[in-house]
Amino acid sequence: MDAAQRTLEEVAIRHVIDMYFSAADSRDEGLWRTCFAPDAEFSHCPLGGPAEAAHVGGEAVARIFQTTRASIASHHLPCHVRIEIDGDEASAETYAVAFLLFAIDSGGQRITVRGLRYRDVLTRSSDGWLIRRRSHTSMWQFDTEGIPPALPEAVTSFLRT
Repeated sequence: MDAAQRTLEEVAIRHVIDMYFSAADSRDEGLWRTCFAPDAEFSHCPLGGPAEAAHVGGEAVARIFQTTRASIASHHLPCHVRIEIDGDEASAETYAVAFLLFAIDSGGQRITVRGLRYRDVLTRSSDGWLIRRRSHTSMWQFDTEGIPPALPEAVTSFLRT
């Protein structure tokens, strides 16, 4: 594969990874499903802990999408992606930071910030690249109190003038 073709393939793979994050943050189950092969496997592994049993098959993987509804809102920010391509198979390792907003019983909000690593095996199909196997690892996290979004006082003061 020449350099130009390799770049095109990497862009197509990165597109699938970005669409996964977009689907999670926009709560778009249809888009989420387009990211995975019909026989996909998805597992979660906390750092240093044992991996969960893999969710296997399109419907099982799609059920994981329902976990996005636990938070009020989320933003997944991919940091860097390393991609290796071997014919119609590829592997990708993506590091990301996720910001998750949750309602709490007292009426307030909690923000969980998580460092994540995704290890993917992708396959080329007639529809393009699809995730066939995904391992989702929580590397670290912390929680903080959420506050209602508002413009900084300097901005609101300027707007009043």
